[in-house]
Amino acid sequence: MLHRIGPLIATRIIMPIFNNVRVGYWINAIMLFYSWLKIYFQLDETLEDSKKKPMNWAACNPVNFISVMSQSWEMSKLFWISCLQSFIDGRNIVESNMVYQRETLGFTEEENGNYVALAGFKIYLGGLLGRPLIKYFGLSGMTTFSNFANLIAQGWGLLASTPLMMYIHVLLTGLGERKRDGVETMINRLGAEMDIVS
Repeated sequence: MLHRIGPLIATRIIMPIFNNVRVGYWINAIMLFYSWLKIYFQLDETLEDSKKKPMNWAACNPVNFISVMSQSWEMSKLFWISCLQSFIDGRNIVESNMVYQRETLGFTEEENGNYVALAGFKIYLGGLLGRPLIKYFGLSGMTTFSNFANLIAQGWGLLASTPLMMYIHVLLTGLGERKRDGVETMINRLGAEMDIVS
C-alpha cells in the first residue's frame, strides 16, 4: 500500500520541500524496496512441497497460448475477451493518458501526481469490489459489468477537458478494475476440465 501513495507524497510533501521531482522517485523506490523486503522475509511459502510441480519449460513458451486457445470455441472466445480487455487496461494506456493530460489539458506535475494517486486508490477500490461483484453477478456477469463500467469510464475520459473530469475518469475505471478476474478464472477452470491448464 505504501507505493500507492508515493505520487501523493511526492506532489504534496516532497516537491514543496525539495523542489526536485527526482527526490520523489528515490523515496518511492525506497518504499518499494521496503515492501519487497517485508514480503521476502516475512511471508512464508504456502504451497506444500508435495503439491509443487517441476518446471515445465514448454509451458512457458510465450506463444503457447495459441495452442491452448485453439482447443475449443469457448476457450478461444474467452481468450479474445481477455485480449480486448487488455486494450483498455489502465496500465497499458497510462503513458498516452499522461501525454494527453500534459499536452492537451495542460496538467501540472501536481495534477499528474493527483491523477496517479487516484489511480492507485482505484486499484484498491477495485480489490474491495471484486468479491461483492462476483457474489452478486457471478463470474460471467461480473465480467460484463466490469466491461460496461470501463466503456462508460473510457467514454467519459474521451470527453474529459479538465483535471476534475480526468480525476472522475480514473475513479470510474475502478468500477471495472476486476474485469479480467472472471475471464481468467473461467479460462483456468475450462483449461483444468480439458486438462490443458494446470
